[in-house]
Amino acid sequence: MFLSEAVVEGVEWDLIYTTAWRSREAIHMLEGRSTHQALSHAACTPSMIGHRLLILCDNMSCVCAFNKGRCKHLPLLRLCRRNAALSLSCGHYPRWRYIESKRNPADAETRPNLLPKASDRHQHQTRITGTSNDRARHL
Repeated sequence: MFLSEAVVEGVEWDLIYTTAWRSREAIHMLEGRSTHQALSHAACTPSMIGHRLLILCDNMSCVCAFNKGRCKHLPLLRLCRRNAALSLSCGHYPRWRYIESKRNPADAETRPNLLPKASDRHQHQTRITGTSNDRARHL
């Protein structure tokens, strides 16, 4: 479930979507909702239909639950089911992978001490998508 350096390093990233968390929930639910938003964004993009998706998340409980498709925590289970329904309806093949916060390009805006901001280095995104053989080898 861990990513190799080759998947993240040296890749040009673009900011697609960013917003502040407005609710007070456990961090695994906030991270789960943000990765669900990435999956929803892919569902609204016609060119993404039927593709394999690599979704990066720095919360291991979300990664494990979403890859397995179930968990004991009811609110997270609801997100698992929503992800499954979205994937089935759009023909997506999502895989969630764990990435440490210090290597997560999506955390650059929220944690300025860890990574330079996207405006400084043009590398920030909430997800990786596509069917590149180079990236697929590292899954």
